[in-house]
Amino acid sequence: MADIPQTTKKGNIIDSTSARFSQQYAGDNEAGADMPAGGTPVEVRPGGRNGKLFPVGAGVFAGITPEPKRIGQPSTYYGVGTVFHASDDGSLIVGNAYYLSATPGRIADAATAKDAQGAFFAVTPSDLQVIKVGALA
Repeated sequence: MADIPQTTKKGNIIDSTSARFSQQYAGDNEAGADMPAGGTPVEVRPGGRNGKLFPVGAGVFAGITPEPKRIGQPSTYYGVGTVFHASDDGSLIVGNAYYLSATPGRIADAATAKDAQGAFFAVTPSDLQVIKVGALA
């Protein structure tokens, strides 16, 4: 099992067509920690007006961030149905499931203690689709 290489693309990495039809929450959330890359898997914790987003660790997977965020910045997250650019090297295997990593905020190529079900599905060698949110262990 290994973490996939995260994208280094700047700006929004979400496929706009899929985002129109996916779960998304653009309320008064804010980043509770720095998230250096878009596509960071996040959990929502109490704080702020409607919650703070953190790279998913011990909490429940809520979705992914569309772009890098600094602590305190307003943040949207996207859930089931969202297609996003996950890896720059084109090493994802189309049709394979990908998982929440044991490393907070990362994505793995095999099941982990955090995710035994697979939260993502490779749709291209560089893009993943969110297929499940919630408790996946």
